[in-house]
Amino acid sequence: MMISLQLISATLLLMQVDQTTIDRWSNTEPVVGEVVHMDEQGIQMHIQGDVLPLQIAWYDIRDLEPTPVGYAEFRTLAQDAWRARLRIERGDFTSAETVYARLAEIYLWKQGPESADVSLGLMRCRLDRDDRAAAVLPFLSWLGTQSTDSISSLSQSELYNGFDSEYRLMIHLPPVFGLKDRISAIESIPEMDSKSLHQQAFFKLYQLAYSIEEHKTENAELKLDEIDRLVIGRSNRDSGFEFMREMVTAQVHPSLQKRNAARGTLNRKIKSQSGTWIEMWARLGLGVSLLSEESVESNEQGVIELIHVIVRFQSFSPSLAESASQIANEYLVKTNRTQWGSELLFDARSAWMEQSSTSILNMESTTDE
Repeated sequence: MMISLQLISATLLLMQVDQTTIDRWSNTEPVVGEVVHMDEQGIQMHIQGDVLPLQIAWYDIRDLEPTPVGYAEFRTLAQDAWRARLRIERGDFTSAETVYARLAEIYLWKQGPESADVSLGLMRCRLDRDDRAAAVLPFLSWLGTQSTDSISSLSQSELYNGFDSEYRLMIHLPPVFGLKDRISAIESIPEMDSKSLHQQAFFKLYQLAYSIEEHKTENAELKLDEIDRLVIGRSNRDSGFEFMREMVTAQVHPSLQKRNAARGTLNRKIKSQSGTWIEMWARLGLGVSLLSEESVESNEQGVIELIHVIVRFQSFSPSLAESASQIANEYLVKTNRTQWGSELLFDARSAWMEQSSTSILNMESTTDE
């Protein structure tokens, strides 16, 4: 069959018109293909030779030419997305949080790459200003954007945000809250029943650890039982959940026997996971829980556990070291050892300020254009 030259030319012209070139922030090589779908999560593009479309989040799109039909609807979202991402990569967490907080109204608790970036970015900003209570919800939102397969496929090089893929926990977000941490509230999760079992269980554990007025009450025991029923079954009770539960049980259970049993588990973690974030968490949980007991011996041991965190993990997590020092300082002040507490607090705060100053000095210009 003869195909006319005019038909071939018209087909080639149509293909050229349908092609869009996208310059990405993450790659120097542009992507050329046909835009097949566009929504609040970004652009899906069909690349010649590929079976599945390539999804590019708005934060990664630096420029696109020609502008696809419908792009105007998402232009502002796209610009905010890459600006927030760029600011956080430059170390300007304060400016980044302003944009991420605005985007969170649209993206939190939804699936997709842009939702993942907004959730993770907002969490990082709040952790940077040491507001762990406010960081809980964006962390859990981010967790919901990650499938089990995507989490298990993470390599160590991808854990720069402090996420442990085996435990499915953010290592700078333990279920331990001091007096200073309670300046912000842990807000409720919208449409809780629609969230994954892990999101629900982790939220309830964080909330119970935070609600100091419920510690060692019958209500705390009922809530722990409710959490156990929620994640019944071996597939749901993974390492992270079990660790979180023991951390919270040691602090809140009304039964001293149950609290001591949980502390025994944390002590075993300390011995088997020496020098890791797991030891740091376990010592934090032990320290805070022992300080809440009535016996002086328990209180003194609690301070020792917190001093371990301050001295040995200060370079690993200056923020958590400062939190440990503040909790220890409250007890030392009450027992007329103000100087000791002040020195612990000063050393920990100095390390935290040094890290913050380094972050500021390393910032490039915050101009986004």
